[in-house]
Amino acid sequence: MLLLGIAMLGLAAAVWPKNVYAGVLYIIIGLTQFLDSLIAFPRIGGKKDEVTVGNISVQHSWLCVSIGVAGAATILAPFFEAESSLPYLAFIICIVWILIGIINIYKAVVDVKARMIV
Repeated sequence: MLLLGIAMLGLAAAVWPKNVYAGVLYIIIGLTQFLDSLIAFPRIGGKKDEVTVGNISVQHSWLCVSIGVAGAATILAPFFEAESSLPYLAFIICIVWILIGIINIYKAVVDVKARMIV
């Protein structure tokens, strides 16, 4: 997920000259996902209990899903049009974030018996 955040920041740099508002939106989404992924590793790293690790994973996965849904809903809006295929690539990245988050939540709840907490 760190790489997808970096990819979104790269798309922000590419979209910026065409539509500044779209560039700002991509930066906000990319930085939020990048920081969420970056913060998850130290929180999980020191834990020994699988259920605690699962609960932390569920929390970060919910954030990943919600940011992905918000990004997917706004990126293709006409106001953020960039006259290229870059918005569609950003939309696909958001869909991948949603899928990764849902898979992480499912695996944490089913395999580790984590709680569905937000």
